[in-house]
Amino acid sequence: MNPTGLLDGRFLERLEHLSLASRRIYSGRLQAARRSRRLGAGLEFVDHRPYSPGDDLRLLDWMLLARSQRLYCKQFLEERDRDVLLLLDCSASMDAEAGKFDHARRLLAALAAVALLDSDRVWLYGFGEEVRASHPPVHGRAALGRALEFLAGLQAGGGTDLARSLRQLQQRFGRRGGLAVIVSDFLEEGSGDGNARDWPPLGQLELMALHLHTEAERSPRLLGPWRLLDPEGATPPQSLVITRALQERYRRQFDEFGARLRRLLLARGAHYLRVSTATPVEKLVLEQMRAGRLLV
Repeated sequence: MNPTGLLDGRFLERLEHLSLASRRIYSGRLQAARRSRRLGAGLEFVDHRPYSPGDDLRLLDWMLLARSQRLYCKQFLEERDRDVLLLLDCSASMDAEAGKFDHARRLLAALAAVALLDSDRVWLYGFGEEVRASHPPVHGRAALGRALEFLAGLQAGGGTDLARSLRQLQQRFGRRGGLAVIVSDFLEEGSGDGNARDWPPLGQLELMALHLHTEAERSPRLLGPWRLLDPEGATPPQSLVITRALQERYRRQFDEFGARLRRLLLARGAHYLRVSTATPVEKLVLEQMRAGRLLV
């Protein structure tokens, strides 16, 4: 187990050969084990093109010249890295149920390990009403300890405004591109769909949303008179009598909330997966995310 307690060595070993899935291919600044459609002097030959004055003579195909008496240059796929943005919801609702925030941190820690072991450049953020904590970009296996220390140090509290947080990131990465992974319960004031309709266009940023909840949030066992408090303080306390019929109505609305959020995100070309804290992080990453093709 590493000093932060977020990942153990055996689990880390099983993350070695995984990659965060993407529908896009990125080109960046660092050489890495990732294929890009940018053509250049990479490792994998893909095609020829006619020679033009000024082309690198090292790319000439001399065997083809001998056969055809014409000058052609070889084209290759370059191997490049990408930016992976890992965003953790640090609002108060993420810590309202026992173990929920710790589960979220362990999940994001596992994805940070996958990205770093796969030669991605990783940016780490904690958000609430806005991006409230960030870590300078890290790259490579040696940076994993620093990434885990940052995640272990995040605390939950305050409200949520994911649209505002995404606008901040869109201004920085919208043209540059990359993969943004959000771990959140997507609970906001007045939210029937995680307020996803208010999220800004993300430009070249690709989005992966992991919708986290506890079983108690989906199927509360409360019965009788209760006084309910909003952990983020957005709405006043409410007194009500909880019946089994009300429990069932709530559960249906909770599932409809997730379904609406999923439809909206899929329509934007995003990845979406709803996950429960009842599922161990190891099983979630190694089985559910791979089955959903979020990891390959």
